[in-house]
Amino acid sequence: MEIWAIFVLALVALSNLSVAVVGYLAANGSLRRNKLVGIRTDLTLANDKAWYVAHSAGGPAITIGAVAGLLAMILPIAVIGLSEIGVIVAAILAVALLLIGLAIGGTQGHRAARIALSTRA
Repeated sequence: MEIWAIFVLALVALSNLSVAVVGYLAANGSLRRNKLVGIRTDLTLANDKAWYVAHSAGGPAITIGAVAGLLAMILPIAVIGLSEIGVIVAAILAVALLLIGLAIGGTQGHRAARIALSTRA
């Protein structure tokens, strides 16, 4: 296997793993409000309640997307092998599932924050 293939697989795997960890921390309430990682919109950054509600709602989808991307990397490599096309398909599949999870989780989190802010007393 060529060095570029190892680099691509490692980069995509580490990216998905990092997002999975952040998604898990977000979902269980361990991720504090910040401007670096998490679902960062004007609504989610408005206050702690909106932040935690958003991440409780969106964190699971983000985690699932990232883990699904990690697991999906195995299939093309198992079927096609560690060829150029196998590595490319594995990377594209992993990134696509990661982005789907981020889009769904981000949308769910933003909606939950909007509801939390509109119903606060």
